[in-house]
Amino acid sequence: MLVVKSYAFAISLTPLLSVCVKQLFSHIASDAIVKPLGHFAETPNAALYPPICAGDYVEQELSVINLKGKDAL
Repeated sequence: MLVVKSYAFAISLTPLLSVCVKQLFSHIASDAIVKPLGHFAETPNAALYPPICAGDYVEQELSVINLKGKDAL
């Protein structure tokens, strides 16, 4: 599950000038299990996608594209 929260607010500097700032925060439920669902779980290729924790999957993908970092566990 990907939980995304978005907040937008405007700051009025003068009556004629205002700035709109948008921030985006996201969080991955790292303990959620990712696996094929529904009729996809019954296909021959389903064995290629074993159940995995979302956090572990993200770490694997970040490692593949060299963004995991050297200090990560």
